[in-house]
Amino acid sequence: MPVSHTAVHLARAQRGWTLRVVGSLTPPLLQDLRHRYATYSPLCLDLRRAAVCAEVLPELRHFCAEPTHTVIPTELRAAILPIPDGLPVDMRTLLTHELRSPLALSQMRLSGLLQELVASGSPQAESCRRTIEDLQAVRRLLDTYLSAHRTWESEAIELSALCRQAVQHLQDLPGAVGLTLHTSAEAVWVWGDRQALYQLVWNLLLNALEAGGPPDQVRMSVRIREAYGEVLVTDAGPGFPPERLQQPSLLGHSTKAGGLGVGLAICDWITRRHRGQLHLENGAVGARARVLLPLHQPH
Repeated sequence: MPVSHTAVHLARAQRGWTLRVVGSLTPPLLQDLRHRYATYSPLCLDLRRAAVCAEVLPELRHFCAEPTHTVIPTELRAAILPIPDGLPVDMRTLLTHELRSPLALSQMRLSGLLQELVASGSPQAESCRRTIEDLQAVRRLLDTYLSAHRTWESEAIELSALCRQAVQHLQDLPGAVGLTLHTSAEAVWVWGDRQALYQLVWNLLLNALEAGGPPDQVRMSVRIREAYGEVLVTDAGPGFPPERLQQPSLLGHSTKAGGLGVGLAICDWITRRHRGQLHLENGAVGARARVLLPLHQPH
């Protein structure tokens, strides 16, 4: 994919700057970014939506050697940093990560093709759309595996900002038009692993968008509720199966054709690891997923 198809976004973060790459990350582009943003410190290089090929890894090693630069997702470190002598290498984790790059490239190319098919009124547009959704499902499974096989890093996290970031990323995808977020006027701080909590929010939103209701009826809200930070996601779909309401971690029960309920099981696992609670409810219309995480007072 040409470099022109890659977008780079620089944004002020709570602690320094975040440089987000969306698209194909090539060695020349990484070198250019390294020199162009050398004065921005500390700088976090966000590669969660980048397609990272093997040729980039040597340059990434230099990039990560600089203490003010961090690569996200953290599992990339297993592929780019030297492995200490005697440390066993989980080849499944490395292979899983490498699969993400061609999947990301395929998704981006198909997204461009989908726009052309829709504009021309081609009957193949729906087939292309379903293929993109299948690839998204595979990437979510890979992310789930990687989250379970890496070391979690805890820090103070402002929930509203984290949810806003997930919503902004999802709004770039087909089928997420109209997704809304309502946040509390006051900051909602929790303590936990940023990548895991991002995946929790991402999975809840995707589950709501894929529930079958209108996408403009999917809403997320963040607020303080007593001693907890609350994230509430609602949709206008058919609701949760009765078995799922009592056991969020139950596999094999989903309202989606062929679904196994893996996403909600992962959400429950991440929530419990953060000493929180996941509550699933059915309303008069649609479903509600409510996450409660213990509040944290940052210094």
